[in-house]
Amino acid sequence: MTPRLFHYRLVTHDGTLRQGTVLGLNRYQLRQRFQQHGTQPLSITPAWRPLRYHWQAGVCCDFIAQLAELLDAGLALAPVLALMAGGHPYPEWQALIRQLHQAITTGLSFSQALHEHGTIFPPLYARTLVAAEQSGELAAVCRQLARQQRDALDLRQRLLRALRYPLFLLTVALSITLAMLFTLLPQFALLYASLDAPLPWLTQRLLALAAGLRSIWPALLGGAGVLAILCVGLARHYASTLRHQLQRLALRLPGYGPLLRDTTLAQLFHILALLLQAGIALPQALTACRHAQRLEAYRRALYQAGRRLRQGELLSDALTEGRLFPAQCRQLIRQGEASGRLALLCTHLGEYYRQHAQRRGETLTTLVEPVMLLLSAALVALLVLALYLPILNLGDVMQ
Repeated sequence: MTPRLFHYRLVTHDGTLRQGTVLGLNRYQLRQRFQQHGTQPLSITPAWRPLRYHWQAGVCCDFIAQLAELLDAGLALAPVLALMAGGHPYPEWQALIRQLHQAITTGLSFSQALHEHGTIFPPLYARTLVAAEQSGELAAVCRQLARQQRDALDLRQRLLRALRYPLFLLTVALSITLAMLFTLLPQFALLYASLDAPLPWLTQRLLALAAGLRSIWPALLGGAGVLAILCVGLARHYASTLRHQLQRLALRLPGYGPLLRDTTLAQLFHILALLLQAGIALPQALTACRHAQRLEAYRRALYQAGRRLRQGELLSDALTEGRLFPAQCRQLIRQGEASGRLALLCTHLGEYYRQHAQRRGETLTTLVEPVMLLLSAALVALLVLALYLPILNLGDVMQ
């Protein structure tokens, strides 16, 4: 559940009246929080904020990128958060950053503070920043994380832009097709029946489809409702297994699967390079990378690789999942191990897969739009043939 912004007025333990804004799920939860801190709330009212885009991924990316810039300037984390809280344009984010600052000053790590706001920040943020805190490279990891998330967001926006117009055409074509199936084509059927003549084969097939849909649509709606309820129930009880199976399916999809793999490898090798450059041993660095992964298949593969590393094997031999780690990837890692420059090779691998993912994304966006337009054109052509064949044959039938 996404938190909301609330205005509050309260009395502190020494009788001081305070007011401000705070994030919370509801009034009851905020009232309990205030009372646990020894204050007495006088009023808690929700702020009227109709725009919900403030929590979108792009704003999170901007926050992490700005945080990296300020940390690079030599400021400590707590002063940086205090500075950002006062300068953010959105009141919701001002309240959120103040709460992050309070969590830091009470002894929590930054990754733990982000984890407490998991409905706003994706789990990847907290998992990745755990590795950053271990390596002491918080600014570098924040900068890398912001760039990766921005690349993923730009790719998704390009795909949506590429799909917008073809999907609109496809929706219009489907709507017109259904309208013709249920209104105009039956009139041709009546006309040809009165003339005791057969309809063209294509028109007969479409009329049979319309009759079938008309007779079973209540059952289809009921079945869809039951299926939706079953899916929700299964998703609640088997969420982890279902997510893992969907991820495995996504990795096997043509076009999207290689893109997902390259994006994951870019993130993995960039984080691994940062940890190795900070002096963290390879087994511990690999464990931190495993916790930062979103895909269960890569978490399991890295877990097995970590076990084999502790048994004395090389990293290039431990990464045995050929579908997840291509042969070229393992060969470069082997060269880095032989030369003693594994961290540098991991940096090159991360950059290689990042650029490769960008090229795959651009290729995918250029392919999706023509395919969708082709589907729309095929549907329109089918409809035109089904409508015009009876008209063209009508003269012969009348004779």
